[in-house]
Amino acid sequence: MKLFIVAYATIQLYLNSKINNNLLEKLFLVLIFLFVLGLIGNFLLGESWNRFFSKDIVQYRYGFIRPAGYFGHYAPNSYFFSMALITLFMLSAKTRSINKAIHIKKFFLLVIVDFMAAFPLTVRKGLFMIIPYGAYIFSLLSRAERIIFSLVASLFFIFFIFFISDTIMYADTKQNFSNFFSGDHAYLRGLIVYHGISLFFEFFPYGVGNGLYGTFFSNFNFSVYQYVGLDPSIFIRDNGALSAVYDSGISALLAETGFVGFITFSFLIFTYFKYNKYYLDNSNYQIFKVITYFALILSITEPVWQNGFFTTFYISCLLFIYTKNDKYKVLNKWHFFDPTKYSQTTSFSYAKKN
Repeated sequence: MKLFIVAYATIQLYLNSKINNNLLEKLFLVLIFLFVLGLIGNFLLGESWNRFFSKDIVQYRYGFIRPAGYFGHYAPNSYFFSMALITLFMLSAKTRSINKAIHIKKFFLLVIVDFMAAFPLTVRKGLFMIIPYGAYIFSLLSRAERIIFSLVASLFFIFFIFFISDTIMYADTKQNFSNFFSGDHAYLRGLIVYHGISLFFEFFPYGVGNGLYGTFFSNFNFSVYQYVGLDPSIFIRDNGALSAVYDSGISALLAETGFVGFITFSFLIFTYFKYNKYYLDNSNYQIFKVITYFALILSITEPVWQNGFFTTFYISCLLFIYTKNDKYKVLNKWHFFDPTKYSQTTSFSYAKKN
């Protein structure tokens, strides 16, 4: 929950302060600079860079070193790349009238870019962004256009999967996906997801209790892991820290708080969406939805709700979106349009209280 609580508090501070938008834009650009600089330095200096910026053991995947980058770990690099890319993608197409063709082209480009980036970043999670962005484009289309888009997208993915079917990435992804539905394997992330869902049904509706499964305080009490037949030693690294235990935010929520917690969380997320819809123009709200749905989907296999790096990157993208509120691209330059001067029927206006 840390992600959404901190994001809500940050937006409240932003809306009630006189923070200069130029400063926030520069901070966002600084993060992009550090991300790019970190990757370039990492690939030039190799293992030496990893040993300096990270305490993790140097690893390789798909023939690439798993880059620590400037943020110290390969996962944050992927988080930032995915959210910054889609934010810039969608803002670059923000005009007073929505151009469906541009978004459709960007969708297919996004698939290719995220797939190609998965090799040097050594993380596949960015491909999850395809789901919320594809859903957004689908919402723009008429019934006939949706049929055509679905057919073209299906043919594209069939060809795409055929093209990558011989890669190690495809084989790993297929194997890992199947491990989410069984407890008879050694894939730790899959075990956490599988047993988390099992505990949700077994201890319905209240769950096993806070701090007992998939969260930090479960470090001090292994009883639930032992209850489901997991030997805690398989999660313990050489430095004593737990590995993979925090890899599924949604599994931790379901196991610890059960159906009651799930309903409470759903209500809070609904309120969070409603809050941002109130303050954002329609185009920016769509970008907000895409990156927020990405965070929700990613929580299946990542601890993004508890991760400080993800929280920082998510908020930086969200604030950057807010700096472009009521602004639209005209001849590739940003122009402010006062929403009070346009009717609610226009595609670029929305209702907002004074």
